[in-house]
Amino acid sequence: MCGDASSASGAADGEASTSSSSFHAASSTTAAAGTAGDAFQDALLARFHECLALERQAERAEVDALHESLPAKELERRGLALHRLRILSTETALFGRAQLTLQLSGARPLPPTRLSPGAMATLR
Repeated sequence: MCGDASSASGAADGEASTSSSSFHAASSTTAAAGTAGDAFQDALLARFHECLALERQAERAEVDALHESLPAKELERRGLALHRLRILSTETALFGRAQLTLQLSGARPLPPTRLSPGAMATLR
């Protein structure tokens, strides 16, 4: 019986050893898959940034072309420009950025625009 018990014990140890090595192999596979997933995410993020840069360049080129071809009143009517603004105050914002508070000259109401917080703006 002792021989049977030791062989059963050995079989149990063998099973534990096998399951331990298969766990290690599974975790290695998961780590490799995680590394591949990270590389994929990095590539996807890099491509996303490239696309955003291309979109920004195209929008800037379109707006520059409109500014060269249309009069100021038409640009303001289309919501692409605000004219006759004056600086009401200046402050230093986060990361050293300048924050300007602009006001329309006179008592004109603010016309509809496509401007939103964080939009790029050119002051001329």
